[in-house]
This record gives sequence, structure tokens and C-alpha cells, in this order.
Amino acid sequence: MKSATRTGARTRASIVALALSLGASGAGAQDVFTGFDAGPEGWAPVDLPFPALGSPPTVLNTFAPVWTATGGNPGGHVSLNDPSANVMYWRAPAAYLGNQSDKYMGTLSYSLRYVDGSSVFDQEDVVLVGAGLTLVFDINSIPSSQWTPYVITLHQTGWRVGSLTGANATAAQMQAVLGSLTALYIRGEFKNNLDDTTYLDSVRLTPGTTNPPTCCAGDADGSGVVNFDDLTTVLANFGSVCR
Repeated sequence: MKSATRTGARTRASIVALALSLGASGAGAQDVFTGFDAGPEGWAPVDLPFPALGSPPTVLNTFAPVWTATGGNPGGHVSLNDPSANVMYWRAPAAYLGNQSDKYMGTLSYSLRYVDGSSVFDQEDVVLVGAGLTLVFDINSIPSSQWTPYVITLHQTGWRVGSLTGANATAAQMQAVLGSLTALYIRGEFKNNLDDTTYLDSVRLTPGTTNPPTCCAGDADGSGVVNFDDLTTVLANFGSVCR
């Protein structure tokens, strides 16, 4: 009986230890959020080269944002009038950098407003730099004069290496960049001329899940493109039993 009691106690202790361990590992997976209710919170508008950003981009100038306590989406927000003929981006502060491995398959979300300007030009909308790589994403839309929310999945699908014409990013590249993130830029300028103003609010990095997005049927290797590589992946695993 004493032996059974001790065994039961050890089992209960192991279960408790495992639960505490799982709780501790999950505690690190948390949102990084800026609501701009108390100030710019480290976000800075920067000039990057136009029309080619470079890989990685070179910061040409850094500017002080205008902070406003109201009128955001919701609460406070930051803004800036177009300062130059280069292209303006919002640069993330240190809280968004470093080891963000838990954000793989998570999301980057933010809200933008944009007023004035003339002809629209195409450009990378989000830029991630880390592990000797630059990954970029094109949203294919521009914000209006009203607050426009954006949500981008931090999965390799849709991301490219170096520029909008670069190779499709792989899972290993996305994970490497997120694991050692040194810069995150959000595009703030979308039209030519120097009469435009950009506004930013509610930036959030959200941890991912273990399930990849299913936005591309047939994409067996997760590259974002259905091609011959997917066929070879299926053939190589044909007949496998999934449990």
C-alpha cells in the first residue's frame, strides 16, 4: 500500500510538473501591441530608397512622428506629412524585434489612413529583416481617408525574398527571419507628390497556431504556388498512412 501511495504521489507530482512546464512554455506566446494611447511608443517614420528598397533596406532619414491622443482606431494615433521624394515607412520599435519565433503562422495587423497625393505607385507593403534575409509582402491595395485595417499572415505564402520580383519565401526562411528579427517596416506612403499624409494605429503581432493556412489548395510544400514540386512531394509520399 505504501509503495502504491508513493507511486501515486510521484505520478501526481509528474502531472503537476508537466502542467507547470506547459504553462511556462505557453506564457511566452503573447501578443505585441501598440495602441498609441500614451504616445508614439517607439514607432518612427523613416525614409527608404525609392523605387528599389534594397535587401536589406537602407534607412536614409528618420523623422519624429506627430502623436495625437484622439481620432485613432481607436484612441490615439501617429501621423506624418510626406517628408521627401523617397518612400516613407513606419519602423517598429524593439518590442517587435528579436526572437519572434512564436509568431510563425500568426498575424501582423495594423490600421492605416492616407490622404492626398496623386498617382499610385507599387511598392513592398511590409518588410521583415533578419537572419541575413529580407522578406517582403504586397497587399495590392491602398488605405483610404478612413481607417483601413490590414491583417497579414506570417506564413511564407505570399512573401517574397528581397523584392516583389524575388523568389517565393520558404517555411525555413520565414521561420529564420522571425527567429532573429532585426527590422520590421510597414509602408506608409502610396502616392506620388509631397502633399500626402499617412496615419498609423493599432499595430499587433499575434502568435501562430500549429495549423497552416489553407489558402492554396494543392500547395503540398507550402511555397504559395502549385507547381511540379508539389506533384513530386505527393508522389514521394504516395501511399503513406496519416495518423
